[in-house]
Amino acid sequence: MASGNTPATTDYTIGWICALQDELVVAEAMLDERYPCPPQPPSDDNIYTVGRIASYYTVIACLPAGLHGTTSATRVAEQMQRTFSALKFTLVVGIGGGAPSDDHDIRLGDVVVSQPSDGHGGVLNYRFGKIIDGEGFQCTGFLNKPPQMLLNAVAYLKSQHRLHESSLPYHLASMIQQHQKLGEIFEYQGEELDRLFVAEYSHASGKGHCDECDLTKTKHRPSRGNLDPVVHYGLIASGDVVIKDAVERDTIQQRYGILCFEMEAAGLMNGLDCLVIRGISDYSDSHKNDRWGPYAAAAAAAYAKELIRSLPVQEPKTCVRPQSRCGNSQMIPVKSKLEVSLDQPSQFADGSVFAFSSPAIVDRRRALITADRGLEAAKVSTRLRSSGTLDRPIYLNIYPRNNRFFGRRDILQAISKQLFPAMDATPRLQSFALYGLAGIGKSQIATEFVYRSKKMFRAIFWVSASSTEKLFQGFTDIARELNLSDGTTIKNQRAIVKLVNQWFIRTVEPWLLVLDNADDLLIINQFWPSSDRGAVLVTSQNPASGSQLDMGMEVKPFSPEESSIYFREQLGGVRVQDDEAKQITESFGHHTLTIKQMASYIRESKCSISQFREAYADSTKRRQLLATPNEFSAPGYSHTTATAFAVIFSKLSIDSLWALGMLSFFDPDRIPETLLEDKQNRIPYLADIISRHGIMRDLGRYSLIDKLEDEPNLRLHRIVAYTIAEEFDSDVARAQVAFQSAVAMLHQYFPLQSEARSHMNEKWGECEKYVPHVLAFNDRYCNLSEQVTLTLSYDFIELLYCCAWYLFERGRFDLSFSIVGSAESAYNRADLQDHGLLLADLYSLQADIHNELTQADKAVEFAKRSLEIKEKAVAAKVLDKHHPQLANSYMDIGVFIAGTNPLGAIRLHERAIAIREGSPKYADDQMQLLSLNYMNIGRCWWMVEEFDKATAAYQKSLDIIKKLEEVTGAPFAQKSWAMSALANVLIDKGNFDAAFDLYAQSMIVHQLVLGITHHKTAACYNKIAWFLREQGEYGMAIDYLRLSLKIHTNKHAIDTRPEIARTKYQLAEVLCDVGQIEEGNRLKAEAQQLRLQLVGKLPGEDESQKAYDELVAYFYR
Repeated sequence: MASGNTPATTDYTIGWICALQDELVVAEAMLDERYPCPPQPPSDDNIYTVGRIASYYTVIACLPAGLHGTTSATRVAEQMQRTFSALKFTLVVGIGGGAPSDDHDIRLGDVVVSQPSDGHGGVLNYRFGKIIDGEGFQCTGFLNKPPQMLLNAVAYLKSQHRLHESSLPYHLASMIQQHQKLGEIFEYQGEELDRLFVAEYSHASGKGHCDECDLTKTKHRPSRGNLDPVVHYGLIASGDVVIKDAVERDTIQQRYGILCFEMEAAGLMNGLDCLVIRGISDYSDSHKNDRWGPYAAAAAAAYAKELIRSLPVQEPKTCVRPQSRCGNSQMIPVKSKLEVSLDQPSQFADGSVFAFSSPAIVDRRRALITADRGLEAAKVSTRLRSSGTLDRPIYLNIYPRNNRFFGRRDILQAISKQLFPAMDATPRLQSFALYGLAGIGKSQIATEFVYRSKKMFRAIFWVSASSTEKLFQGFTDIARELNLSDGTTIKNQRAIVKLVNQWFIRTVEPWLLVLDNADDLLIINQFWPSSDRGAVLVTSQNPASGSQLDMGMEVKPFSPEESSIYFREQLGGVRVQDDEAKQITESFGHHTLTIKQMASYIRESKCSISQFREAYADSTKRRQLLATPNEFSAPGYSHTTATAFAVIFSKLSIDSLWALGMLSFFDPDRIPETLLEDKQNRIPYLADIISRHGIMRDLGRYSLIDKLEDEPNLRLHRIVAYTIAEEFDSDVARAQVAFQSAVAMLHQYFPLQSEARSHMNEKWGECEKYVPHVLAFNDRYCNLSEQVTLTLSYDFIELLYCCAWYLFERGRFDLSFSIVGSAESAYNRADLQDHGLLLADLYSLQADIHNELTQADKAVEFAKRSLEIKEKAVAAKVLDKHHPQLANSYMDIGVFIAGTNPLGAIRLHERAIAIREGSPKYADDQMQLLSLNYMNIGRCWWMVEEFDKATAAYQKSLDIIKKLEEVTGAPFAQKSWAMSALANVLIDKGNFDAAFDLYAQSMIVHQLVLGITHHKTAACYNKIAWFLREQGEYGMAIDYLRLSLKIHTNKHAIDTRPEIARTKYQLAEVLCDVGQIEEGNRLKAEAQQLRLQLVGKLPGEDESQKAYDELVAYFYR
């Protein structure tokens, strides 16, 4: 030791060589202390990091950036050896590419240590050899084996790892705790991302990740359960070439039995006494990427540290810290000063590095080293010593570890960061809440955290907090385990809680208390530790726990991709296609317990995937499946979806349970809050705001519903909807009440279709909001009606009719046809005393749908059925002979036959007009429809080129609208339609100026009625632009079209993509007219792409303005 100085070069006895920056980072993080580097000769251009591990001074060198391989490694090692001449041996530590085989289950993050094997010294230069005729390439030469001291240490560690747990997880956790910037990247990356592809399958793309690779090409390997690194010992292949070929990897592995590949050791083994330690970062195949490199490097460094700490204790040399001018030491502390040279892993297996450090820990460690452990253990009569320490770790009432645990890496990291505070942090009680839906995996995450953090806590207590009684029982168990009470000497339960709390306060041991299922936060207050140290982890369905504790995190369902991977993992060897897995897990709502439960059922019952999907689609069989337990069970824990939710449902108030049953009829994803506001006072428990708030609070407490951020909507978890639906559907009386409640709420809020059908499009936004819920409601009705006989009301059938009408108006004909068919079926089951008039409306709508699908004969057939019902109602004097419904049927048939028989259509419209004009009591209500009749007559005359008659009919339509405007004092959009139609006639007559004036007036009407920025007003701008282009006013045409495009691209209640496509194409044409070809072609391409999205096929050679006009007409009938 250089007197009065830091350690001299001759004091360093262990060398450590790494090749990459990440390897250097973790090497430095493993030092117990770091020192300033001693002076080195000018000929040595290495940069060293020096420090101490246990009692050994260690020097670390890294290869130059970008210069890897045997040559660079040899140069660095030679310079290190000359400068630090007292080195006994060198460790070559870093990452390598694994070579897994049937004999060696090597995983990413494992560690491979070179060990002499089959005539080799532990490292094989697989690129150095000769080619022998008939035998191919053969390696020649022999690389030295590690020195005896290191081989002895390796043998010792192997034996210790068989008897005790490895210290690698402890060193890794300690590294992250002290250097929190290394979190995430340098931590375990997740079993789901450890993928070993079959050798013949190459990487799918040039990207570094495997997102586009076919996961069915991965090898199935059973989950280890314990995710700590496994250490393998054997032959390591070294060479200057990176292996990225799985076939070549397997060929070399099978010939020589190697465990991994690397690039530096072959240049060092014959010049240095060294041992090679490699963390597995990839599988030496084309799927190689950098994700696992940092963690693999850390695992290798952790093994190197454990190896050094297992060496015989070296007499520490006194290290005098020089004083700077300000009197501070130049020595850089890496660990707590409590971790002195006495801190050897073989001497205290607990490995605590928690922020509970105190002099008592040092005293205990010294006692453990010097005392005879066997005698000491025999003398100990209580686990709790006077110093507040334990004679051994305590892990009380912990569930068995789930060997198929998957994902949740971000949550586990967040818990660790909160409950493992920095070493220099002020000690205080740390707490973390996991909250979320029942069965979502909160307890599983807590269990996994417990197993991963055993080395960080000397005592872990798991207590069920679902009731006061269970909490008292849990604390009694703790008292008994700590020998504070045997459970009988102290009868007062509160006294037992106080005793346990005193232990929490007094002990210096790091402890963790898990309060599982703590849904009622009030009852856990009296059990909350008063300690200023320790950690509490809470699982709860109550979201309030997240804000009441130090930190909280909601456990959300898996993503679709995670669910698919998890499902396949749980299936074991059962094969399932990616798309099937995604569809199945989506039907589970990505619910963790349900995925696990159903996968277990498939695996154990040996049913096929198709058989399972068929069974799950059946509501009766699904109820049985959700109640089928899986193979994993632990005492006191619900292990089926049905039982998990049955417990919750039993805790709800009666009103909350009824409300949940009603909500289960709706689409669970975005339920408007209005569906819980009964303005008509038909549902008692939803009639006042106090009751509604109580229900919301009750359902929210158990995470059954979520309030979506920044919008007045709720989310009901899909699996909750399934489960409560099964619960209600199994009881006919309850199902009937919930069904009628759902009808009442939807009927209140879904816009009803009036006799003036054109009014409905003014409420398209409201319709769109409730349509998903009517569709879900109809599906539930169809399934339920097969099992029970429901009482069907007029409101229910009218609701379906209105929804079907809206879907028709929006061009969603298939859905509309399905809903109206359901409504017709319900009508035939119901006993309605309306003389079939609602059925007539259903027939009329079916007629409209058939007409849109160009099925004219069917359209006329259904329209005539509707007319027949109405004529019978007139004959029975139920319907007035001048009733608008009768006129509507004549008008409908006239519209349907106009294409083939325009003159016959005119006669039907005239008959409708006669009915509408025949009764003064309907006159005001019928003026708009009267105007439509004249417009349809004008269209028929226009089709047969009777332009004067067409003009007269359109003018009559305009006169009626004008009179209507005088009566109401408000403009009507229908006036604009008539003006546009009349303008078309004037164009055919060659009167362009008058036509342009009408288009301009039409635009003004739209601006007055709908506003300047309404999408229908924008459509008028397109017509004006067409005229302007025809007149050569290109600049004005472009201005109008740009304004139209801007309006259409804004957010509207309807899908404006058809108008956007048409406007872009029209604007492109005008731009090309004026020579702006580049922008014009770009807009045409964008229009074509939109049209492709909307119609599902590429535009043909008929690409024209007409094609885009037809596109708009198709979507906005």
